[in-house]
Amino acid sequence: MDDQEYGSVLLSNAVRALCKLPGVGKRTAMRYALHLEKSPVVEQEAFISDLLAFTSHIQRCPICNNYSDDGAPCALCRDTRRDTAQLCIVPDVRDLLAILQAQVYSGSFFVLGRLLNPMKGVTPSELPIQQLRDRIHRGVEEVILALPNHSEGEMTIFYLQRLLAEYPIQLSLLARGIPFGNSVEQTDDNTMLLAFERRTTLTLPQMKIDQTEAL
Repeated sequence: MDDQEYGSVLLSNAVRALCKLPGVGKRTAMRYALHLEKSPVVEQEAFISDLLAFTSHIQRCPICNNYSDDGAPCALCRDTRRDTAQLCIVPDVRDLLAILQAQVYSGSFFVLGRLLNPMKGVTPSELPIQQLRDRIHRGVEEVILALPNHSEGEMTIFYLQRLLAEYPIQLSLLARGIPFGNSVEQTDDNTMLLAFERRTTLTLPQMKIDQTEAL
């Protein structure tokens, strides 16, 4: 980005920094930067303080791997209204939030954090498998795989299908109304509702694998 484009190196740097956010182009970044500059100093400081507090102090829930303010069980895991016998596995917190916003599911969650991709060095040992096992041992009757419909998602589904074979659970997969290549986060509420309602039961293979087994 040319520093002369805005007539100010400081503004150019601010726009460049904001452009690193997903979905933010140069024009949007410029509007954000100018809005912040015109805001009262107390609001600017509060904005920066909130962001720093989140990135510096946020922790993970020891039960579901969702975000937690203090490392204790998150609000979802403490919510007694949620059905703990159902466990929906999602790749990222963004997908969890999208399902919550759609209000199509009232069970519990587990966040993998990433998907398998041996080409990028993401093997089963990089996933929170022991934490997932601990969660299933708490009492789960159905595991719902809400993973994206692309190669990394399919690879992770295949691995989890084999991993969970040792448990007396029903393993389900969201209906493929979600377009190929899309994540749960990118799916509209109606499509997500149909995906949950029409989810299919996967046949668990009569085998089990160790979490460190290479793909």
